[in-house]
Amino acid sequence: MEAIHNIDFGILDFLQTLHNEVLNFIMSIFTHAGDNGYVWITFCIILLCIPKTRKIGIYLAITLIVEVILNDGIIKSIIARERPFLQRTGIDTIIKQPSGYSFPSGHSASSFAAATAIFLHNKRLGTGAYVLAACIAFSRLYFYVHFPTDVIFGSLLGVLIGISINKLLKFIEKKMPKKKGKNKKPLIIAIVVILVAAIAVAALFAVKNKNKEPETTTPQTTQEQTVQAPVVSKVNPLTGDSDFNEKAVGKRPIACVVENSVSARPQWGINDSKNPPDIIVEGEVEGGETRMLWMYADYTAVPSQIGPMRSARPPYIKFSELFDAIFLHWGQSQTKRGTNYIGANTIFRQDKVDHINQMTYGGKVALFGRDSSRGVSTEHTGVLYGAKIADAIKGEKFRTDANESKYTKFNFAKEETTVSDTECNTLGLTFSSRTATRDWTYNSSDKMYHCNDYKTDVARKNLLVLFDKTEYVSKANYKNSGSAEVYCNYKLAGGNGKLATDGTVIDITWSVDNGVLVIKDTDGNDVNFNVGTTWIGYASSNNGGSVK
Repeated sequence: MEAIHNIDFGILDFLQTLHNEVLNFIMSIFTHAGDNGYVWITFCIILLCIPKTRKIGIYLAITLIVEVILNDGIIKSIIARERPFLQRTGIDTIIKQPSGYSFPSGHSASSFAAATAIFLHNKRLGTGAYVLAACIAFSRLYFYVHFPTDVIFGSLLGVLIGISINKLLKFIEKKMPKKKGKNKKPLIIAIVVILVAAIAVAALFAVKNKNKEPETTTPQTTQEQTVQAPVVSKVNPLTGDSDFNEKAVGKRPIACVVENSVSARPQWGINDSKNPPDIIVEGEVEGGETRMLWMYADYTAVPSQIGPMRSARPPYIKFSELFDAIFLHWGQSQTKRGTNYIGANTIFRQDKVDHINQMTYGGKVALFGRDSSRGVSTEHTGVLYGAKIADAIKGEKFRTDANESKYTKFNFAKEETTVSDTECNTLGLTFSSRTATRDWTYNSSDKMYHCNDYKTDVARKNLLVLFDKTEYVSKANYKNSGSAEVYCNYKLAGGNGKLATDGTVIDITWSVDNGVLVIKDTDGNDVNFNVGTTWIGYASSNNGGSVK
């Protein structure tokens, strides 16, 4: 199976090298013609309207309905194979990325089923239908939305369904009695069509609603209660700033995964003059690289463009849950059978995290895009458009009111203050023995810590270092390269750390209590941050992480 999987990707990768504007346009015509079987349904309607071809139209209609039931309603759900662009990050499918499972290809199955139904009654029309079916099937490979084995099996399944339905209906025709002056065959066949259609609709609704969570309602009470209206605080819960959008009070923040490789720097929006990230979390992912999680308390105030966006990892999802955040990302790591690695896809499902993944996003809002102005490779060009976030969240119908009991809020000093008598004019954090060091320097003029490692001047008011237990987990044959990828997983187990602010530093302890992050000094007292933005360095306590 592994060899077949490698061949699948080899073919898809080769086809990527053929892309050009002309072929992209032609292939998009073919692939959209096969969307939801539109082209075949159109043929079916035309054939049904012409008396001489009405019989072909009836056979075609029944064939398409059976194909939908077997392929989309049953086989896909059983096999549950993820699409190729979900198994490899950085793939530009050009067309809107489809949802649903990959095996077998629905476009291929419906196209070859329809072509077979037509061919068995009219060789000339059928030959043209087969050519169109082949073009539609090939387009699915061209756009990286199906594996070759998906298309091959879907095509064979379609042919098999077409032949089987043809034989079945001819058998039924032979067995039906005829009466003088009246031929009831069209009527009976029409009834069969209606019955099968009803079964198809019922089956599809059953599949769609299979995993739908039951709605819960809060029982109404007749007892009247007098409740004092709460005082609304117009303070940014992530920075302590009092100049905060009143409409964002009590709303959920967002957490965005942003790349930090050299080719990704400087990141769009990291030092935005008006709305930089409220909190930047940086930690190790794989290959000695770090990745960032940017959090914004008011997602209506995110800069026009941020990024490069990158794929989700389990520790970042878990950290975002400490703030009840809506998670935005471009791709995700995948759980792989036969290994100990649990991917982001599994965590999203298990923890029921509200998230938007560019790879599967099907909303009407143009939330993601690419910026190729820097001349770097494609995987470093994915961006998120800040002005589109609110509409995208609305379209996904996510809960927007924050669960205050699950929303970490730091304590902020009423007036700017030092946290100790220990000076901290420089701070260098090495996340682990495999990573580089992130260096910060305190500027007494603006009372901010500055870092130029991101190829731009990034300023933060508070630096919070959290040491956590980490584990390196190997995922064999990563992206079919033949070699393993080693992921860094954080345990979120709590531990020690440091808080630097206003040119001073203090030792702290941290823990997760009832789903929120708790920061204390070494005596167990609450720690006050200064009002402003925070950088959180997430480092390893057992694999060479250190601070100086």
